[in-house]
Amino acid sequence: MMRFKQSMIFIFSLSLVVHGAEAYFLNYTWSACNEDTLFAVNSTYQKNLDLLLSAFASNASADNGFFNYTASGDSSDPVYGLFLCRGDVTADVCSDCISTAEKMIVESCPGVEKGIIWREWCMLRYSSRNIFSTLQYDPQRLMHNVNNISTADQSTWNRLLGDTISEIISKAASGGSHLKYATKEASFTELKTLYSMAQCTPDLSSADCKKCFKAAESYLPTSSVGGIVLTPSCSLRYELYPFYSNFSSAPRPQASVLPAPVTPSQVEDNSRGKKLSKKIAIIVVAAVLPIAIVIFCKLNRKGRNKSHTLNAKSDELHEFLPNE
Repeated sequence: MMRFKQSMIFIFSLSLVVHGAEAYFLNYTWSACNEDTLFAVNSTYQKNLDLLLSAFASNASADNGFFNYTASGDSSDPVYGLFLCRGDVTADVCSDCISTAEKMIVESCPGVEKGIIWREWCMLRYSSRNIFSTLQYDPQRLMHNVNNISTADQSTWNRLLGDTISEIISKAASGGSHLKYATKEASFTELKTLYSMAQCTPDLSSADCKKCFKAAESYLPTSSVGGIVLTPSCSLRYELYPFYSNFSSAPRPQASVLPAPVTPSQVEDNSRGKKLSKKIAIIVVAAVLPIAIVIFCKLNRKGRNKSHTLNAKSDELHEFLPNE
């Protein structure tokens, strides 16, 4: 049995994206390290891993955001690796995501022969065993939004979510060898739209993609307004807000929203983040408002003084003079 060391690293930003009454901090990172087999510093495996990550860096803008490579050096202790960027991101975003992921996985999985990291825009993994064209379910990560669908809407929601996920699974799995990715928008109510996305690594067969998606779908929370399942071979996600760029009803978002994680401590962090943002807003307003009042008063006084001076110089000047 393989043992994985798992960690979730949330990167918070003062920038907020607001959807309805909710404000979410941006970006997540999650990594998993198989510690069954370790390698020594300056070993052949270490050198080959360095070669692999170097190849990732130089191919991070690869077509369709997918690249796999085997670093073998002197043909011993090969390292197999691949990366996959989300189907809607640009080459620049993909490159930035992979560049950061390379650094983070080295820090998260030091001396480990098998590792994987998921970020908002990309996934990167490596192994001492051949992972190409091979379906893998584990490790996996589930996250969901803490807000739930109302009891009255649950049956309608279940039907809509099930039909939508089924459609994007079929569409993504039938994609070509360069991209297996699909999205769909579906109307839930007059004011709410369901946004969904499915993607698997394009080196998999259509049949294996469907198997991966079906397994991931079984973990999706049906009572939540948003959820995401991440595996080494595929991912599924749905939200009641637009989180990808090729939807038809709105412009591309500047950043994606973090689905609230399931653990109480992380929910508490989210609550603290909201309180912090409110405090920051209050502090900023409190600091800026007095300055604005002082400036306004000075400008208003300056305008009145200038008007009096001009009137003293000429009794015939009665035109309105705007304040400066």
